[in-house]
Amino acid sequence: MNDIDITVNVKGTDEGAPACDVGGIAALASGSTSKSVLQNCTNKGTIKVTYKPSDEWGGNEFSISGVANSFYGKKAVKNCKNTGAIICTIEKAAEGFATEANIAGVIGMSNSGIDSCSNTGKITVNANVSNMTGISVAGVVGDTTYIGTKMIKSFNTGAITVTANAPRSTVVGGVAVVVNDITQSYNKGKVTVNVKSGGDAAVGGLAGQATANVQNCYNTGAV
Repeated sequence: MNDIDITVNVKGTDEGAPACDVGGIAALASGSTSKSVLQNCTNKGTIKVTYKPSDEWGGNEFSISGVANSFYGKKAVKNCKNTGAIICTIEKAAEGFATEANIAGVIGMSNSGIDSCSNTGKITVNANVSNMTGISVAGVVGDTTYIGTKMIKSFNTGAITVTANAPRSTVVGGVAVVVNDITQSYNKGKVTVNVKSGGDAAVGGLAGQATANVQNCYNTGAV
């Protein structure tokens, strides 16, 4: 468990802007055996990240998650929770190209599924730079679309607010950004997206994009 607040400031230079991975428990987690697990982890601390792209070269891809940005293993991420606030500010820069933000309440990506995970923390994203490549935000998971992966018994009740200036793509979901197979899951958190101009936007109470099976799920949060 983590109950310590985390603050990260990333600033681009004349040579570019670095990638950045921030997780309340771990930035990246992986394992190749059945004993490798990501289970029963909780983040209670506030995570605050300020990212400033390079004025000359733009930015890079970066990820923020309450528990971990990714897990590659043989067992589903299980019983993981985030209760802390996640705050991301992308500062104004002369060039925003290649800046891509991926933000999830619990985990950014899992190749083995999600089981009984939840987010109750408030997620706030303010993107003040133009021409971003993309913004992806969800209460529980960013991406769990590997073949055979399933998401089950997971929920979000935290409010999600995204304000962006001219991104090329914005995808926001109450529970997941992109999900392949989701059952017995729900969202009760309010989802607010304000894109001032720019490219495509996909916003859903449950998921930004659902590619296959959705069963016994519901959303009661305002969108």
